[in-house]
Amino acid sequence: MMVSSKFLWFSLLVSTVTLLPVPTRAAMNSLHSSAEVTPADSQVIAQRRRTSSSPFKPRKSQPKPKYTVGGGRRSREVCLQDEAALSKTSPKPLNQMLTPLLPRNPSPPDLQLTLAERPTLTVYVPQTSAKAFEFTLYAQEGEAERVIYQANQALPQTPAIVQFTLPKDAPVLEIGKNYVWVVTLACNTAHPEPRDLSAVVHPDPSDPSVGELIRRIEPDSALANQLKRVTGLDLARLYGESGIWYDMVSTLVALRHHEHKDTTATNLWDDLLQSNGLAELKDAPLATPPSQTGGN
Repeated sequence: MMVSSKFLWFSLLVSTVTLLPVPTRAAMNSLHSSAEVTPADSQVIAQRRRTSSSPFKPRKSQPKPKYTVGGGRRSREVCLQDEAALSKTSPKPLNQMLTPLLPRNPSPPDLQLTLAERPTLTVYVPQTSAKAFEFTLYAQEGEAERVIYQANQALPQTPAIVQFTLPKDAPVLEIGKNYVWVVTLACNTAHPEPRDLSAVVHPDPSDPSVGELIRRIEPDSALANQLKRVTGLDLARLYGESGIWYDMVSTLVALRHHEHKDTTATNLWDDLLQSNGLAELKDAPLATPPSQTGGN
């Protein structure tokens, strides 16, 4: 009897197939339980969702400086006399450190943007014995930095989010140029409420200090036209969608000062900080803007 080649090929193929056992109901239940989402997984998923829906959208063409400040200058975290009250955990919680309000995840960016000639810079100041801080603005010139403005500002007596606005006697930021702004706590301020801060604020080189980059850009015609038509929360959202971090933050802080009962502004503020690694600071109080002195 002659067997066709097709039949032989099919028989060979069948003989090489390994039959898998049908899983039992118990095995299926075990597989299902091992794939259940744990509370830790839920937190990660929630964080990813918040990050993906952040009201701040960095520009795809976000400028990268040739020279940086190493992700932020920092000496010690608090005044020497305050270290005993710090948490012993490492890293320290943000609410125990002098912290610039800038995106921190997935990693601190080198640079953020403003449209303002004289922008407002925002930092969180923890509980401190310092009564004032020194603000310094540097112009980056190649690898060198030149001081172009310096002033002092009183601090609140409790932890708070504090702002410094470049006043009219400060130089205007040039478009497309990088600057470094530095806040240094004056740990040995001589008087709690000095009339002339410039006479008594002399920070030590080891005092807590943070420094970050800023660049002023010019809006294109489409963004410039949009900016003319919006105010309030819509303005803050527009800054965020356009990748203008500094102006979004200063606008939201102003709204929360003047419309502190507006839950929409509070929710947007919470979303912004939560999605940019600053969740620990979202409930921090806002300091009342004090007077600034000693500009030069």
